Amino acid sequence: IFTNETYYLAVKIVPLFERKVLYLSFIENVRLNDICKRLKLQKHEVIYLRNKGIEHFKNNLKTLYKANSIKKGGDI
Repeated sequence: IFTNETYYLAVKIVPLFERKVLYLSFIENVRLNDICKRLKLQKHEVIYLRNKGIEHFKNNLKTLYKANSIKKGGDI
């Protein structure tokens, strides 16, 4: 899905269930109620998983960019 390798790696290490919710929400553009039905979860659970997934993705990106910067010898 991602052409950017760093984004791909960042999303790949997001926990599986969070990644499923993110995929359904942002790639397939599935509505909240439909995600709840597909995954057999309540709305608050899906919202929590989506928020945690976004948080994990952002933290993973920061970590990967920091690692790439250090590997290349650049400043953060």
